Amino acid sequence: MVPEEYVIDRLLSLRRKMGIYSAGVRWFDYGPKDDSWEPLENLPRNLVIRFLRRSKKKMAGYSRSTKIQHSKLCNSDTTSDAFW
Repeated sequence: MVPEEYVIDRLLSLRRKMGIYSAGVRWFDYGPKDDSWEPLENLPRNLVIRFLRRSKKKMAGYSRSTKIQHSKLCNSDTTSDAFW
């Protein structure tokens, strides 16, 4: 029996927990409730590098105060995916 293969749709975020880096993954053809945290070593290196480069470009134009406000907005219950 062949194990089921899942395809990554996109990376959502990165985190470090107990010294282990992992990425939030959205799976192709699955919704947000199926998102999961996967260790970086289990992910394609080029996908992680591309995510980091895009994240860096997005934050490059923000001032420190804008970054703080952006962080507060992201944690707000009133924001929706359509806003970003």
